[in-house]
Amino acid sequence: MAAIGKIRQNSGLLLIVIGGAMVAFVLSDMFSQGGRVQQQYVGEIDGTSIDRMVYEQRVQKELESRNSLGQPTSPQVTESIRNTVWNNMIREMVMRPQMQKAGVLVTPDEFDDLTLGDNMLPEFRNDPTFVNPETGEFDRDLVRQYLDFVRTTPQYRAYWELQRERILNQRMYDKYHNMIKRGLVANQIDARNEYNAAKRTANIRYVMKEYASIDDADVNFTESELKSYFNERKGEARFKQGESRTFDYILFNVKPSADDSVAIQNYLREMIPDFEQTRRDSVFVMNNSDARTYQVIVHKPGMMDDEALDAMIMEADSGKVVGPYLQGNSYVISKVLGDVQEEQARVRHILLSTDGKDKDEVKSRADSLLRVVKRQKNFEEMVTQFSEDPGSVSTGGVYEWFNRERMVPEFTAASFDEPVGAITIAETQYGFHIVEVLGQRKEDQRRIVSLTRNIEPSNESMEEAYQEANAFSLNYDSHSRFLEGAESAGYTVETATDISRLANMVGQINNPTDLVRWAFGAKVGQVSEPIEIDTKIVVAVLTGKKEEGIASFEDVRDVIEAEVIKNKKAEMLIAEMQGITDLKELATAVGAGQRTAQNISFSNTNIGGSSEPAVVAKVLTLESGLVSVPLKGERGVYVVEVENITEPMEVDSFDSEIRSLNSRMASRVNAEVFNALKEKANVRDDRAKFY
Repeated sequence: MAAIGKIRQNSGLLLIVIGGAMVAFVLSDMFSQGGRVQQQYVGEIDGTSIDRMVYEQRVQKELESRNSLGQPTSPQVTESIRNTVWNNMIREMVMRPQMQKAGVLVTPDEFDDLTLGDNMLPEFRNDPTFVNPETGEFDRDLVRQYLDFVRTTPQYRAYWELQRERILNQRMYDKYHNMIKRGLVANQIDARNEYNAAKRTANIRYVMKEYASIDDADVNFTESELKSYFNERKGEARFKQGESRTFDYILFNVKPSADDSVAIQNYLREMIPDFEQTRRDSVFVMNNSDARTYQVIVHKPGMMDDEALDAMIMEADSGKVVGPYLQGNSYVISKVLGDVQEEQARVRHILLSTDGKDKDEVKSRADSLLRVVKRQKNFEEMVTQFSEDPGSVSTGGVYEWFNRERMVPEFTAASFDEPVGAITIAETQYGFHIVEVLGQRKEDQRRIVSLTRNIEPSNESMEEAYQEANAFSLNYDSHSRFLEGAESAGYTVETATDISRLANMVGQINNPTDLVRWAFGAKVGQVSEPIEIDTKIVVAVLTGKKEEGIASFEDVRDVIEAEVIKNKKAEMLIAEMQGITDLKELATAVGAGQRTAQNISFSNTNIGGSSEPAVVAKVLTLESGLVSVPLKGERGVYVVEVENITEPMEVDSFDSEIRSLNSRMASRVNAEVFNALKEKANVRDDRAKFY
């Protein structure tokens, strides 16, 4: 909800955002000869092909919304927005048909209730932006002002449309999910089983010999055994894989040089005369600032860490430009636009709330109090006795200096349109306020606008690094030579494993689209040309590829081999531990100690720090005093003696278990419903062909 704070800040005198150029919607590659549209699809959802233009329009709307808030975009931000839009489209297309069948909708009154009513969304109610700074309490009217502003200001049209759509969609999703949750109710049988699983416990003594006691090299197996094991299990979900690539790469980081930094400062110095002379500050800043936003802010003494710079801004004449100065990773020049005066008022009030009360009766009380305070001059005493505004009672009802935008219109009129000393009644949605104007003033506000340039490598620095990377790429054109060359030159080789077409990060590389596209078009062993990504240059070599479907035996050989070895070790240990039922004798025979575990159950399968559900399940079928056969576990092979079994106590009610089961089922609904519908929809994502 940071955007809300931004908008509320923008709606006052302290910050004015001038609309600038929006991100251009350019899809020239979508047109074939003769100017006819060439249909392109970015994927398929539930049998419906997703037109690239429709998808791109939604992405551009999100970017337009960010621009309206003055939020900069970058390749990383754009990629994140693309993913968000795609996921939203999936959710809408798989969920909406189900919601329509169920008759789920949101009425206008319900929407108003979510934004301003008693059931206001937590994102509004809990946002500190809507806390009245005078009272320290949540102020519903600040939400109203915010909503009115974004609805009526053309600059924020895209932002508001997206926010409204998000609120409506989320409300419909919530209603649909709640319908399902209401249908998931645990019964008495479920509850009894839950109770028994937790309360039927066993105390045991056991001997366990770990698989690690046998060296892997001492386990014999054949290639045929491995392949047979794989073939019997390759239909399992764990062996399904997506399309991916694996490659090694060298990252050539290009850092700005000292000369680059000086060049940026000089560039800004040369810009100062034009910045001072222009009468179109907004256009000048939009065209020349890396921030691509025009923001007029109020500068007050002490806002800068550098006292001398702070003083220069405060003392500069209107139209003068100060800087360049360093701010984060940018150099900045700031133009002083001059001073404006802001009207401010200081008042005190008594609030008589009308919430749940007869308005006429409250108005009559307010009239009576007004006569009393005017006659007896006891305003502060009346605040203590009668005011129902908890945020201001402790200060005698005083609201310190505020501007015309802070309060609701009726309260503002009583504070600014009446003379100092006047005591009047103002009716607002909160009730009747008896307002006394304590003071009015006009405060000078120094306005500035800033132009920023990021400290980035120059073309010369990029070219120098590119030539270094290009020489490496040409000289080391195979995987083995790539590794040899890197070691010789002292380069660090990173490995990217199982990278998908839609990967939005590779190691420390954000927005790796060009790198990933190369990987999916290359042959194993092929070395790339230098690939520029922001201020980085990458040279990579493809080392492996996986196609979508069932994993090949070679791809999962290590997993299969580990499981076969574990199974063979279990067979060896079972044979070693077979036939000895005295735990002391067994412990001596296999060189392992006797141990105990208390209160194991279906709800507590921990034995000696290892989760052993299969062993516990078998143990709980035994009677007290019995010794098990050797049992294959996750950590080793166990022989268990049951010391005692504690049966569950009979109870009259399983209400606690029913509540627990219902809660657990409900917590899984949102994700599992969507995942089930998504799987049924057979989503195919082809965006990597275009982005």
